[in-house]
Amino acid sequence: MKRLYFILFFILLIIFLLTCCNSGNNTPVQKKIYITIKTSDTMLLLVNSLTEEYMKENADVEFSTEICASSEGLEALLGKTAAISASSRPISDKELKRADQNKIEIKEYSIARDALVFIVNPDNPVKEISMDNIIKIFTGTYTNWKDSGYKDIPISVYTSENTSGTYMFFKSAVLKEKCFSTKIKMLTNIRDIIETVSKEEGAISYIIYEYSILASDKIKIIGIKNDKSSEMILPTEENIKKGRYPIVRNLYFYTRSDASADINKFIGYCLSPEGQKIVKKAKCITLK
Repeated sequence: MKRLYFILFFILLIIFLLTCCNSGNNTPVQKKIYITIKTSDTMLLLVNSLTEEYMKENADVEFSTEICASSEGLEALLGKTAAISASSRPISDKELKRADQNKIEIKEYSIARDALVFIVNPDNPVKEISMDNIIKIFTGTYTNWKDSGYKDIPISVYTSENTSGTYMFFKSAVLKEKCFSTKIKMLTNIRDIIETVSKEEGAISYIIYEYSILASDKIKIIGIKNDKSSEMILPTEENIKKGRYPIVRNLYFYTRSDASADINKFIGYCLSPEGQKIVKKAKCITLK
């Protein structure tokens, strides 16, 4: 009988201890917050840098980042399949009209500054180019480097795809809405442009400042002259910030006005001094 009592006591003791252990582990599971960002190829490295650093300080937040053209990202924002659109161009009047028709209010945030940098093959002797010659090359008036007073080499012009924000910005800001040459070759992303220009002597293209710094060992960056008699201006951080370099733009985050507090907190982080340090670390140009 004593043995039976002992066994019952032992069982009850185990149950008690297990209950105590379980009660000590009743810490509530932290709910994950998911934020979807549709980003242009131009802004991919910057977006990744900002989200990775943010998640280190906010373990409950997780980002889903997808690369697409700026127009597709803004379309996703309007269609409510993305919380943030990272765009390399301003939202268009047509897109704003569509938002208005759907009773959607869009908020715009300038996250960083950027410049379009012209690149050629390292073996090309070209060191500078005038804005007028850029227009003539990209519209097809000039087809050989000798037309610009350089070596007798056929010019191969490469651009990003015509749905990209950078392509649209270039056409508006540089070509003044003139048509590109029918012989230009469009490449899918910036990495393909860099690789192609690095291998083809007569190639020319434009890329963003951030990538030009990262790929400076593969390509040659050339300076810009506003006209043939003016001083050459290189795309340095100082020249861009002080407004000397002529082809500069903002990079944007777009959200809907009904964005959650978590989304707004992330945007605030990107605009804060801490966030702008990450912008600089990512080789982009800060707002100030």
